[in-house]
Amino acid sequence: MSPPSQQITHKRSRKGSPLPYLLVIASLIIVAAVAIDLYLERIDLEIAVNDQREECLLEASILASRIQAEAISTFYLVVGLARVIEINGGITDAQFQDICSQLVRSRPGLRNIAAAPDMVVKYVYPLAGNEAAVGLDYSKHPTQRDSAFKVKKTGQSLIAGPFILVQGGEAVIGRFPVYVRSPESNERSFWGIISTPLDTGILYKEAGLLDPSLPIEVNIRGLDASGARGKFFYGHESISQSNPVHFPIELLSGSWEMAAVPKGGWLQVSPNATYIRSITGIVTLLLLLLITIYYLFYGASSTAKKWSVNL
Repeated sequence: MSPPSQQITHKRSRKGSPLPYLLVIASLIIVAAVAIDLYLERIDLEIAVNDQREECLLEASILASRIQAEAISTFYLVVGLARVIEINGGITDAQFQDICSQLVRSRPGLRNIAAAPDMVVKYVYPLAGNEAAVGLDYSKHPTQRDSAFKVKKTGQSLIAGPFILVQGGEAVIGRFPVYVRSPESNERSFWGIISTPLDTGILYKEAGLLDPSLPIEVNIRGLDASGARGKFFYGHESISQSNPVHFPIELLSGSWEMAAVPKGGWLQVSPNATYIRSITGIVTLLLLLLITIYYLFYGASSTAKKWSVNL
């Protein structure tokens, strides 16, 4: 049986063992490393998503501007026709056919052009295939009456649709008021309206919306040029539930609103996660190695000194 002094010495040496302290410190280092890694990945993800949003907004703004420019420039040609009628105090069928043939040739998205003096369609281009439209009285048409007479009442252009056309395809319809001046009084009086459907398929193609290499996915809302409060008419409605960027598309009358997200959606994982984890892992291993070496040498020498003193 060992003497009491030796038993006490053995107990003290076991209590002074560096292993429990080493495990505690190692655990703290690992927990801290995981926390730092998660924090760095979160910051990196936020920066990457912000960059994504900026790129997405830039692409959406360019695309929306192209659609806007294509639509407005096309409709402005028809507004120009209205000005010709105003300046001349009217128009003949031959003049109408000649001017409209040039407009349609320059803008293939224009499906046809119809002019309705006194709200009754009298001129149509091209006439072939649209003969039935001649003589259409807007006051008696159940679906077109309200929009046509709204143009007359307000004196402002009206953009309606897009609609699925009976002859196929989809189009947004522009209606434009026409006024003429009285030779006697020089006062403007209402002459009628000009209506034209703009093929949205051609509009989208010319603007680049249908380009398969487009880096964003979009939807467009604002049926009847009602802006952000309007119904969707292009793309998946689910895009609007994915925290998209928004950009308006201004028209001659009213507007549409585009929502866009990157193809494949927003980043969900830090793009530099592998590098961040590698660095934090290496630093953690080095710290653990240094702590282990320190405790092995310092702890061993400290224990040896205690043994030599107690013995």
